[in-house]
Amino acid sequence: MAEEQPRRAIDDLSPEERRRIAREYFVHPDPRVFQGALPAVVFVAVNWAGPTQLAIGASFATAVFVFTRNRMRGIIGWLGVLSFAIVSASAVIGLISDSGKAYAAQNVVGDFAIVIVCAGSLLARKPMIGAIAQELVPAIKPVMPIAHPAFMWLTGINGAINLGTGVARWFMLESMSVNAYVVLSRVVFIPLSAAFIVLCYVVVNRVAIAIWPADVPAPVPPRSARAHDAARGDQ
Repeated sequence: MAEEQPRRAIDDLSPEERRRIAREYFVHPDPRVFQGALPAVVFVAVNWAGPTQLAIGASFATAVFVFTRNRMRGIIGWLGVLSFAIVSASAVIGLISDSGKAYAAQNVVGDFAIVIVCAGSLLARKPMIGAIAQELVPAIKPVMPIAHPAFMWLTGINGAINLGTGVARWFMLESMSVNAYVVLSRVVFIPLSAAFIVLCYVVVNRVAIAIWPADVPAPVPPRSARAHDAARGDQ
């Protein structure tokens, strides 16, 4: 029986090895993510120039367009369905009551819905962040099971963040005009969301490198693999 090779901690890797593995794990941002802001932009523009019900209808139509163009599978897809269901319910309530605030409250409801999803996934020991990470970077599945402690506490942090933003947005909605709320309730929390995404990337990357078995090939994305093969062919 062959002796098991020891697993190297990240601190034992050379700077070049760390950069190489970081590049192999890198998830390129999808420009389609910016389409998610379109319904809010349409709502503010139409609501500024026309009646509230027209603004809600135009914004919801834009949300339908964005949702149908960006359907995804897995946990990310299900979260998209949850978000769209909340938008749809908010649109119905807003149209019936002729209330822009009822429609704009969708992100408050969305925040609290994510808190519930995070809590439920933790109780089931299938943390939401773990499911998302494995879906975005399938290569980590062999070394980081979905119930890994890093995924558990990152999911807990995500739930806490959404609880805080939900409460903050509730007070913002009560004290601001609809147009101001729709803009500020999104812009103000962009740095927090970005910081959490960076935290997830750094933690998952560091943990995966630290426990990566020596006998399991490191993941190489298609473009990197082609470049590697081409470089070998030139030798």
